[in-house]
Amino acid sequence: MLRTVVSLASPKFTWLDLVEPTRVDLDEIARTYGLTASAVADCLDPEHLPKFERFDTTSFAILRAHDERADARADTIQSFTRKVAIFWGADFLITIHRKDQPYLTAVMQQWEQRRATPEESRPLWTDLLADLTNAAVQTYEPPLVEAEARVDAFESQLLHKRDVADVVQELYQLKRRITLAKRLLWRTIGVASHYPFPGERTGSLMQNLRENTE
Repeated sequence: MLRTVVSLASPKFTWLDLVEPTRVDLDEIARTYGLTASAVADCLDPEHLPKFERFDTTSFAILRAHDERADARADTIQSFTRKVAIFWGADFLITIHRKDQPYLTAVMQQWEQRRATPEESRPLWTDLLADLTNAAVQTYEPPLVEAEARVDAFESQLLHKRDVADVVQELYQLKRRITLAKRLLWRTIGVASHYPFPGERTGSLMQNLRENTE
């Protein structure tokens, strides 16, 4: 399903969101907006890690956010997170994903009320991309906070020598989840550091991302 989230005339800017894309959908979008074939192919890979690529007239990024509906024992990229692919150019941004995600819906709701003005000094895609990246990073906070609480509980159980074997197994799974979350968080920050933002916009975004991961 292709939907228009934002369509502004002054300055000209469109945000399109494509959910559960088929190959036909992606090919049509690629022809319309001049998207690179290799990047379009990456949209169909459910386990692709965060990345950034810049082409002649467009840029491409993949972000991964924690899936709040994931099983408590999820410890793989595909089971723990969901991917969103992002293409953008001078006056458009396209998000592509398989399922609706709460953090993405929240950003959409904010931007549906957005009213640009001719006085805006930077391209609107910079603000939108920053909002999407920050929102994706913030999804990792709840599972990491929960993980810290569970580690404390497990340590207490170990001190009391209760079901040590079971506790060690759960600790191992929990460690995998924490390692995966941190790996994806730092990879996302690395991706964002390459965004082609004008002026000091990159510095501002990187500061926000670091604050969100402390």
